Amino acid sequence: QTLPVYSGTFISNRDYNKIEITRDEYARPNIKSETLKDTMYGLGYVHAQERLWSMDLRRRLASGTLSEFVGKASLDLDK
Repeated sequence: QTLPVYSGTFISNRDYNKIEITRDEYARPNIKSETLKDTMYGLGYVHAQERLWSMDLRRRLASGTLSEFVGKASLDLDK
C-alpha cells in the first residue's frame, strides 16, 4: 500500500494513554491526547505514516535496487 491509512484504529503495545488522530478535509492531522508524551508519540506516528514512501525510496537508492521500483530509467543510479 502506497498511501497512508487515514481511518481506522491503531492500538499500540506501548504504555500510552488514548491518542486521537483525526484529519481535516485537506488531510492535515490533528492530534489530541492527555500528555505531551502521548502527543509526541502521535506526531511520530503521523510523520512515519506520511514519510514511509520517502524512506523506502532512499533505502532503495542506497542499496542499488531503485530500478525494481522505478524501472529502467534509474538503472544508472543502481550501479
